[in-house]
Amino acid sequence: MPERRATAGRWPALFVFALVVLAVSVAVLILAIASAGGSDDQDSKTSVRGPAGVPTAVGTPTARPAGSVQALPTHTPVPAGGTLPCGDILVPIDKERALAPDCAPPDLVALPAEMSYQVDFAIQLRAEATTALKEMFEAARKDGYTLVVRSAYRSYQQQIQTFDANVAAGGLEYAQRTSARAGHSEHQLGTAADITSASNGYGLEGFERTKEAKWLAANAVKYGFVLSFPEGKEAITGYAYEPWHFRYVGKDVAAKIQASGLTPREYLLR
Repeated sequence: MPERRATAGRWPALFVFALVVLAVSVAVLILAIASAGGSDDQDSKTSVRGPAGVPTAVGTPTARPAGSVQALPTHTPVPAGGTLPCGDILVPIDKERALAPDCAPPDLVALPAEMSYQVDFAIQLRAEATTALKEMFEAARKDGYTLVVRSAYRSYQQQIQTFDANVAAGGLEYAQRTSARAGHSEHQLGTAADITSASNGYGLEGFERTKEAKWLAANAVKYGFVLSFPEGKEAITGYAYEPWHFRYVGKDVAAKIQASGLTPREYLLR
């Protein structure tokens, strides 16, 4: 009997020890599950990089119906230290070189109504570019052609809207060929203008087939304007052919770019 009483006395202690071991095991299991969940969440936030290492989307790719537009975060902040000097109209702005978000021309001028076809943002250019544009449009009018500006200066924030609208219209790949990301647009310089005509329904696509486009291609350089994205040069400029997009660089530089046979981007990078 004394031996049995001693054995029975050990059962409560063993029972308590078992409960402690079980509690510790459950705690370890919970921590392991939480850690695994955190790791999965981190993986889902890996950036997908596009041309030149620019982040283009965040998140794990998901299947979508054919023909639908995938909703993607499209705005990429300008990297610290990667900005061009603000105010210089000859900076080589492109997909690798950007203006700061707060860079804005100090002398924007609203174009006269007869020179404008406003679709979204107010049509403005820097004073010097405006003077040159008026001179060019007047020369075109004397030759029997009427030109209008459909888009000109766009701020950093406005360019975000423009790029996102292109993504919504045709997808990310389309937007990257036809529109600049915020900070990388010549429009932010206040010296670039998208030019069209009534003969093209004030649209941009198809403008190259008009007589007005042919006049511009032959005469714009005389007034200090160059075609930023020529036909067949997408591998160099980074953008599809835009026969309507002219950038003011001044008469001397425009003449030198034309004589060089280079695209404006190539010339300004020399």
